[in-house]
Amino acid sequence: MSGFRSTIPQPNDDLSVSQGDLLLNFQSCNTSFSVDHYPFTDLTVNDGKHNQVTTPVISGNAHPITIANEPKFYAMTQAQAGSTLPIGTIQYSRGPLNAVPSPITYLQAASPYVNIGSGATANVVDFTGLTDCQFIAYCSKVNTTGNLNLGVFSGHYYLTPAKTIRIQQSIAPTGCTFIDAGNGILQIQSTSAGAADFTWTLQILRIQS
Repeated sequence: MSGFRSTIPQPNDDLSVSQGDLLLNFQSCNTSFSVDHYPFTDLTVNDGKHNQVTTPVISGNAHPITIANEPKFYAMTQAQAGSTLPIGTIQYSRGPLNAVPSPITYLQAASPYVNIGSGATANVVDFTGLTDCQFIAYCSKVNTTGNLNLGVFSGHYYLTPAKTIRIQQSIAPTGCTFIDAGNGILQIQSTSAGAADFTWTLQILRIQS
């Protein structure tokens, strides 16, 4: 026997018969609860509190309905038909009364950095399959003392008229920039004299498919 048994105990069960099933149920509850919480058996002040929060893709992979005073937090894979570099599964928060969902998860360059030759580029994200995406992009050149001269850009992707990505520089970086590579692809480009290491972060503000 293994796992929780929801039909235990029955009205006519004797304790001597059901004891093993009841013990198994208590153990199963403790195991299940401890997936994202400190378990019932935790004897510290953390007992019963969240240890982490895991959100599998929401049932139906569709934004949920929200009512007054009840926002929701969930994971979803935004539809991106034909994309070669999809946004993937990210966390969302949706405010009360079916407010526009807010993406929470940032997209990041590979750890610890990406190496790009002088004047060369690296793909950041392919917006193919989306109709609209507003974002803030950050990039910086890396050296032995860490990231220097952070660059900040605001951007907006439009499906129409021709998969246009409009990018506006807010803070000028040293050694890198973001460009619209065409066909819905955002790239980071090196403006350094030689090959260099870079990091980038994409903060998605609004996304629609």
